[in-house]
Amino acid sequence: MASWQTPHASGVRLAVLVHAYFPDVLEEIMARLANIIEPFDLYVTTPHEELAAPIFRMGSTHAASVTVAVTENRGRDIGPFVNLFRERAFDNYLAVLKLHTKKSRYSAQGDIWRRSLVNELIGDSLKVRRIVALFETGQIGLVGPYADYLSHPSFWGSNRERTGSLLTALGARMEVAPSLGFFAGSMFWFAPVALKPLQEARGESLAFEPEAGQQDGTLAHALERIFAPLARAQGLRTTSLQLQGMEIADTDTSGNRVPVL
Repeated sequence: MASWQTPHASGVRLAVLVHAYFPDVLEEIMARLANIIEPFDLYVTTPHEELAAPIFRMGSTHAASVTVAVTENRGRDIGPFVNLFRERAFDNYLAVLKLHTKKSRYSAQGDIWRRSLVNELIGDSLKVRRIVALFETGQIGLVGPYADYLSHPSFWGSNRERTGSLLTALGARMEVAPSLGFFAGSMFWFAPVALKPLQEARGESLAFEPEAGQQDGTLAHALERIFAPLARAQGLRTTSLQLQGMEIADTDTSGNRVPVL
């Protein structure tokens, strides 16, 4: 890893993590960081070493510090995120925003969906301020886009058994027939304490498969389905801005769909 300035400076409560796999999307996402008007640390993971210089250039105009980690694209955006989280890079932040240069190339709606996700999380400075205020209550674990929270059982895909095994390994209790609920697209704000069990997991339970264009059934697909249950196991709510902190599982999201699925 390489850094411009030192992360975790006094007074910095927020962090942003961007996984930059598609270079042509990076500038679009970085420009939105201007909507975070309080100091934040920026972390960028990427398999492209040549992106480091432009990341520092773009990031330094917005962030209090910029850290770049050149990583293998194993586990897509989830693998590098989990690895950094387990290295305790995000400890002691009030909240962290997880983004990535998502394209969904199998659908013509991929770019539209990505922009919608980013807009819901960081679309303007008031929206960001209201999300941060939710975390200031100490009761919130995750905040994501309401319309992209999928709970219909059809969205388990082939991931139900593996998701249950993961949660058991991480010490989170699940009922015999666990309910589903996750933010499709894997972009959301989170409180680091909400996902603390990931730091205590045995390494072999988080061994990501090599990238082979899989659309379902990988460790990454199972992991994106456990973030909300993990937060609840820590006594924290998963919510969206429009719910103003109310637990999203207490609402009916069974009709939610996303453009590419």
